[in-house]
Amino acid sequence: ERLTAEQMDEQRIQNVAYQYLCRLEEAKRS
Repeated sequence: ERLTAEQMDEQRIQNVAYQYLCRLEEAKRS
């Protein structure tokens, strides 16, 4: 199953948002 460019963009954005949230949590803890 091939992903459309739109789906890949969506996944990339979700991944970036997830990374960002993880860093925020780490920053709060430290």
